[in-house]
Formats: sequence, structure tokens, C-alpha cells
Amino acid sequence: MSLRSFLAEMNKKHEIKEIEEEVSTRFEISAIMKESECGPILYFDKIKGHQTKIIAGICGTRQRLCDALDATPENLYQKIINAWRSPKPPKKIKSGPVNEVVERARLSKLPILTHFENDAGQYITSAIVSAFSPDKKLKTCQFIVFKS
Repeated sequence: MSLRSFLAEMNKKHEIKEIEEEVSTRFEISAIMKESECGPILYFDKIKGHQTKIIAGICGTRQRLCDALDATPENLYQKIINAWRSPKPPKKIKSGPVNEVVERARLSKLPILTHFENDAGQYITSAIVSAFSPDKKLKTCQFIVFKS
């Protein structure tokens, strides 16, 4: 399931809360996310200093995770284990929504959050990176940083 189709399904189930006010990546968004743990998916439409939007809490509940993976609570763990043991190769496509905007990648354009006052700066708490290795084979790595 694509992210767009998943969000459309969650919107039909009234699982998305749109934050319409302009918010800052410095403490403000992370504070709203913390207040809404296990709540609805948060859609931040207006990010101060950025044109990109932020979606948070996509898998914030077990039921949404089951919906995303087409699983039941009873078979969720087995479905995750099976996917981990037998990953499917990514589909290569020539056109689609991913090609709507083509520009030089710049991390400075991303609205990366500063979570706490004593943090040294902005950081990404969870990310999936898909990149080509020198032998041109697609490699996917997941990086997760937990901070309490």
C-alpha cells in the first residue's frame, strides 16, 4: 500500500488531525506530537520557514500498524517477521507521483525537528534510506534513534 492510499484510508476513518496553524520545527512540533501520542495521525500543513509538510504518528497505534500491513492483531508479529526474513525487492517505475518534483536534493530544505531545549541541534529520530551502492544495486537501510 502506498503512503498516499494509506492516508486516504485513514482520512476516511477520521484518523487524521490537521494542524492548520503555522508551527515551528524548534520544540513546537515535537511538543504537539508528544501530547498526541497514541492519538490521531498529525498532518502539519504550515511549517515556519519551509514549504514541506510533516505527517507524524502514522503507526502510532497497533490498529493503524495492522491497517498499514493488512494484518490482524493476532498475526501482526508473524507478518513482520516474515517480511523481515523474506523482503520483496522494490518495484522500479518510470513515472508516478514521485516524479512530480525533480530538483537537486538538499537536506536544508527538510523541516528537521529540534525536540528538546538541551539538544545540540536538529536530528531525525527515524528514517529509511534507499540508495544505490557502487555496484548499482539498491540497498535499503533503516536508521532509528531513540531519545528519551
